Amino acid sequence: MPGTWFATFARRVIHAETFEFVVAPAIADLQFEASGAGYLEKTRGYLGVWMALWGALCSDVGGDARVMCADTGILAGLAFMQASYYAGMLMLALEGLTITRALMILLGLLTVSLIVTLFCFWPTRRLRALAP
Repeated sequence: MPGTWFATFARRVIHAETFEFVVAPAIADLQFEASGAGYLEKTRGYLGVWMALWGALCSDVGGDARVMCADTGILAGLAFMQASYYAGMLMLALEGLTITRALMILLGLLTVSLIVTLFCFWPTRRLRALAP
């Protein structure tokens, strides 16, 4: 059945409410229209599902980023502590670096530390409360 891969992928990546209200209707339209459609109509249906999935993903990431704005200072501090630790160890091992090269290494370490910190502390997915 067309769209089953999209449904499986979207359920793992986006929030349950976003899937239910944005992506699921697009998949339902694709499945309804694909039954007797030609190549152009199927392509248009798949493009609609991709656009819905992309919009839902952008919406969820933006919403999660807004939730994390209150914790910006804490997350930056965690990333800075992690980068400082690794930079100290690396600077002990690599003596004789120029200032430019050392700053580039520090900037790279800070970037990687920020990515790791955001990955570890990203808000959990909101799940719908199941009715008893």
